Amino acid sequence: MKSGIQTAILRLLCVCLAELIIFCAGRAETLTIATYNIENYVAAGRRVDGVYRPAYPKPEAAKQALRAVIHALDADVLALQEMGPAAYLEELRRDLRAGGIDYPHAALAEAADADRHVAVLSRLPFNRVQTQAGLEFRYFDGREKVKRGVLEIDLAVAGGELTLFVVHLRSRFTERADDPGSVLCRGDPRPCPPQVSRSDRGAFPHSRRL
Repeated sequence: MKSGIQTAILRLLCVCLAELIIFCAGRAETLTIATYNIENYVAAGRRVDGVYRPAYPKPEAAKQALRAVIHALDADVLALQEMGPAAYLEELRRDLRAGGIDYPHAALAEAADADRHVAVLSRLPFNRVQTQAGLEFRYFDGREKVKRGVLEIDLAVAGGELTLFVVHLRSRFTERADDPGSVLCRGDPRPCPPQVSRSDRGAFPHSRRL
């Protein structure tokens, strides 16, 4: 059994890092931006010691592991997915500060999903914060909302200003027989309709390949 720290280090493979060179007055600065899905940092149904528990908080061992990852990243700006409401974001900031890493600026998107959000922790001040909560996309003959919205932030950087967009897109199980990702289609041995993906979507470890 891998320890929580070992599991967290393995999750670094899933963390995207971007380094931006900001030019100002003939000098360059490196700005590190990371994005990290922190997996239900909220009370949620989860298995604990082999038992399913509804509305159960994220275990402390898992929190310690993700804080170790964040320390290792040492990013200037950290985009987060699956963050709980504002109180959970403040808890994470407090615990990180107690461990020696301080993010004085924070933002949380409020959208259709009241339990899980996208958020940003930053060492740089924000010039502007806006949540795009009304975005929709076409799904067959109807419209669906981007449930966690898009968090748009203008950051004050050495070169002037940088705009950051944070979004969490994923494929979800449905019960439509004509949806290649649906529960019905996944259990049907017949071939599903062909589909082309032009988006970046998270999925489950054993999801069908496109």
